[in-house]
Amino acid sequence: MKDRTGAQKAARHITSIELVPEKLEAIVKERFVRYEKIKEAEIRFEDNGCEGADLVMVAYGTCARICLGAQVLAKKEGIKLGIFRPVTLWPFPYDALGKYISEGKTVLTVEMSLGQLVEDVKLSAYEASVKTGGAKADIRLLSHACGVIPTEEEVFAKVKEILKK
Repeated sequence: MKDRTGAQKAARHITSIELVPEKLEAIVKERFVRYEKIKEAEIRFEDNGCEGADLVMVAYGTCARICLGAQVLAKKEGIKLGIFRPVTLWPFPYDALGKYISEGKTVLTVEMSLGQLVEDVKLSAYEASVKTGGAKADIRLLSHACGVIPTEEEVFAKVKEILKK
C-alpha cells in the first residue's frame, strides 16, 4: 500500500474485536458508562403547548410541522393541542414526554413510518407508569409510509375523532 507521495506504507490491521471475554466485557461496560453520560447531556426536545392541552401530539420532522398546522386549526375551534417534538431520537426524551403521559394526557403519535416512533412513546408511558404507580396511557397512532404525507386536516380530523368533538 502506498501513501499520497508514493512511498510504501506499512499495512495496519484494525479490529474492534476483543477475543478475551473479560476484556471485551470491560470495553462494553465502559461504553455503556459513556452512553449514560450522553443521555444526561444530549437529550433535546421541544414542548409546544403541552401543559393544559386536551391532547398531545408527538411528531418530528415534517410531521411536526404538519402538527403545527393542525394546532392552528384546533385553536380556531377552541381545542387545545400540545406538540411534543423530540429533537434527539437517541437519546429519546422519555422522562419529559412521560410527564404528560403520567398526567393522563391522550397522546397521538403522527409519523411517516409504520410505528417506529410510537414504540418510543409507549416506552415513555411504561417508564412513567412505573414511576407513578401504573397510570394507564391512551396512546394513538396516525401513520403513513412510502412518501405519503399526512395533511393538517387529516391530523385535526383524527384529533377530533379521538376527543369525540
